[in-house]
Amino acid sequence: MLLELRRLLDLSLVFIGHDLAVIRQVSQRVMVMYLGRVMEIAPAAELFARPRHPYTRALMAAAPVPDPKLERARAAPALGGEIPSPLAPPSGCVFRSRCAYAIDRCAADIPRLEAAGSAQVACLRAAEI
Repeated sequence: MLLELRRLLDLSLVFIGHDLAVIRQVSQRVMVMYLGRVMEIAPAAELFARPRHPYTRALMAAAPVPDPKLERARAAPALGGEIPSPLAPPSGCVFRSRCAYAIDRCAADIPRLEAAGSAQVACLRAAEI
Protein backbone atom coordinates (compact mmCIF):
# COMPACT_ATOMS: atom_id res chain seq x y z
CA MET A 1 0.00 0.00 0.00
CA LEU A 2 2.81 2.44 0.86
CA LEU A 3 4.55 1.74 -2.43
CA GLU A 4 1.34 2.30 -4.37
CA LEU A 5 0.57 5.57 -2.56
CA ARG A 6 4.10 6.79 -3.14
CA ARG A 7 3.82 6.04 -6.84
CA LEU A 8 0.29 7.41 -7.36
CA LEU A 9 0.73 10.61 -5.37
CA ASP A 10 4.44 11.15 -6.05
CA LEU A 11 5.06 11.14 -2.30
CA SER A 12 8.23 11.10 -0.29
CA LEU A 13 7.88 9.06 2.88
CA VAL A 14 9.97 8.70 5.99
CA PHE A 15 9.60 5.13 7.20
CA ILE A 16 11.12 4.25 10.56
CA GLY A 17 11.47 0.58 11.36
CA HIS A 18 13.51 -2.28 12.70
CA ASP A 19 12.33 -5.04 10.36
CA LEU A 20 15.00 -5.17 7.66
CA ALA A 21 12.80 -7.18 5.28
CA VAL A 22 10.10 -4.50 5.36
CA ILE A 23 12.65 -1.69 5.08
CA ARG A 24 14.16 -3.40 2.05
CA GLN A 25 10.71 -3.61 0.39
CA VAL A 26 9.49 -0.06 0.96
CA SER A 27 12.65 2.06 0.91
CA GLN A 28 14.62 3.65 -1.87
CA ARG A 29 17.25 5.07 0.49
CA VAL A 30 18.11 3.83 3.98
CA MET A 31 19.71 5.62 6.91
CA VAL A 32 21.17 3.41 9.65
CA MET A 33 21.47 4.95 13.11
CA TYR A 34 23.15 3.85 16.33
CA LEU A 35 22.63 5.72 19.61
CA GLY A 36 21.11 8.64 17.73
CA ARG A 37 23.99 9.06 15.28
CA VAL A 38 23.92 8.31 11.58
CA MET A 39 26.25 5.44 10.70
CA GLU A 40 25.42 4.99 7.01
CA ILE A 41 23.12 6.34 4.30
CA ALA A 42 22.79 4.52 0.99
CA PRO A 43 20.38 3.50 -1.72
CA ALA A 44 18.51 0.47 -0.38
CA ALA A 45 19.79 -1.94 -3.02
CA GLU A 46 23.39 -0.90 -2.38
CA LEU A 47 23.06 -0.98 1.39
CA PHE A 48 21.65 -4.51 1.41
CA ALA A 49 24.13 -5.75 -1.22
CA ARG A 50 27.21 -4.11 0.31
CA PRO A 51 26.85 -2.69 3.81
CA ARG A 52 29.93 -0.60 4.57
CA HIS A 53 29.68 0.38 8.24
CA PRO A 54 30.52 -2.33 10.80
CA TYR A 55 27.21 -1.69 12.59
CA THR A 56 25.23 -2.06 9.35
CA ARG A 57 27.08 -5.32 8.69
CA ALA A 58 26.20 -6.56 12.18
CA LEU A 59 22.52 -5.71 11.61
CA MET A 60 22.47 -7.60 8.34
CA ALA A 61 24.19 -10.62 9.89
CA ALA A 62 21.64 -10.71 12.71
CA ALA A 63 18.59 -10.58 10.43
CA PRO A 64 16.73 -13.89 10.35
CA VAL A 65 16.89 -16.03 7.21
CA PRO A 66 13.42 -16.86 5.82
CA ASP A 67 14.29 -20.55 5.37
CA PRO A 68 13.74 -22.32 8.75
CA LYS A 69 16.33 -25.02 8.00
CA LEU A 70 19.00 -22.49 7.10
CA GLU A 71 18.08 -20.30 10.07
CA ARG A 72 18.49 -23.18 12.54
CA ALA A 73 21.77 -24.30 10.95
CA ARG A 74 23.53 -20.94 10.90
CA ALA A 75 25.69 -19.76 13.76
CA ALA A 76 24.14 -17.07 15.89
CA PRO A 77 25.98 -13.83 15.18
CA ALA A 78 27.43 -12.23 18.25
CA LEU A 79 28.02 -8.53 18.51
CA GLY A 80 30.53 -8.36 21.30
CA GLY A 81 31.87 -5.50 23.31
CA GLU A 82 30.35 -3.30 25.92
CA ILE A 83 26.82 -2.02 25.29
CA PRO A 84 27.03 1.73 25.88
CA SER A 85 24.47 3.75 27.77
CA PRO A 86 22.46 6.13 25.61
CA LEU A 87 22.56 8.54 28.57
CA ALA A 88 26.35 8.59 28.57
CA PRO A 89 27.49 7.53 25.09
CA PRO A 90 31.17 6.86 24.47
CA SER A 91 33.43 9.62 23.19
CA GLY A 92 34.31 9.61 19.52
CA CYS A 93 32.50 6.96 17.54
CA VAL A 94 29.53 5.75 19.60
CA PHE A 95 29.86 2.25 18.11
CA ARG A 96 33.55 1.84 18.98
CA SER A 97 33.02 -0.19 22.17
CA ARG A 98 31.37 -2.93 20.07
CA CYS A 99 33.36 -2.57 16.85
CA ALA A 100 35.94 -5.14 15.79
CA TYR A 101 37.66 -2.47 13.66
CA ALA A 102 38.00 0.21 16.36
CA ILE A 103 41.37 1.89 16.77
CA ASP A 104 42.57 4.48 19.31
CA ARG A 105 41.52 7.34 17.04
CA CYS A 106 37.90 6.11 17.23
CA ALA A 107 37.81 7.15 20.90
CA ALA A 108 38.90 10.71 20.10
CA ASP A 109 37.26 11.58 16.79
CA ILE A 110 33.59 11.60 15.89
CA PRO A 111 33.48 10.21 12.35
CA ARG A 112 31.78 12.37 9.74
CA LEU A 113 29.72 11.01 6.88
CA GLU A 114 32.08 10.48 3.95
CA ALA A 115 31.21 9.43 0.42
CA ALA A 116 31.77 5.76 -0.40
CA GLY A 117 30.33 5.09 -3.84
CA SER A 118 26.74 6.30 -3.77
CA ALA A 119 26.66 5.74 0.00
CA GLN A 120 27.82 7.89 2.89
CA VAL A 121 29.54 6.19 5.81
CA ALA A 122 30.53 7.55 9.24
CA CYS A 123 33.54 5.32 9.95
CA LEU A 124 37.18 6.30 10.27
CA ARG A 125 38.21 3.02 8.67
CA ALA A 126 35.48 2.67 6.01
CA ALA A 127 38.01 2.71 3.16
CA GLU A 128 39.91 -0.21 4.72
CA ILE A 129 37.05 -2.59 5.48
